[in-house]
Amino acid sequence: MESAFRLSYSEHEVAGRLQDLLRRPKDVFSVTLPLSRQNKGWDLLVHSSISGRAARVQVKASRCYLEPKRAKRGFSHLFFFNNFRPRLLGADFFVLFGVSPTLDSRIHTSARYSKHWEHKTPVLTQREVDAFLPPDTQKFFYIGFDEDRPDEMLCLNGRKQELARFSYDEIRLTRRAAALNDFVTNGVEPPFQIHLPRDTAAA
Repeated sequence: MESAFRLSYSEHEVAGRLQDLLRRPKDVFSVTLPLSRQNKGWDLLVHSSISGRAARVQVKASRCYLEPKRAKRGFSHLFFFNNFRPRLLGADFFVLFGVSPTLDSRIHTSARYSKHWEHKTPVLTQREVDAFLPPDTQKFFYIGFDEDRPDEMLCLNGRKQELARFSYDEIRLTRRAAALNDFVTNGVEPPFQIHLPRDTAAA
């Protein structure tokens, strides 16, 4: 197997944030990166030196696209992702990393607000992703949100039909770091946070 250390921007940001969020207890958690370009299934490995368990993390990245028909569809920003259902079993958690424009207008008028871009980092379990990903025959899906309601996110198929919805605040990286800690420490999976159409939530 050929060795080649390569780390994308999205993986670098997620790995650094996880290392920071899981720094307590000291010297318990470590974030491991694969050295092979042929590595399949996961991009980051979160390991506990106490339990010996690990969580496989896959990072999927997208830039932000503006949706001109938001009045009809209910969202103004879109992230685009290839459908990874055929490789679903390769990871325990999936981070759908997106970079979007900062929506706060104060960045244009105050020196205090100099950050024009922000990271969106919804973290989903394998079970949650399996509940809404389209079938293998569909090549991609979207995550959409509106600038007036950034906490409400929609999962959409290629025709922009709703597959699921969730509260971003409930599954953002900073919130789910604790759940990832519990998964690696005790083997406990976090509660199901995806809302499926017509209340058909997974059992």
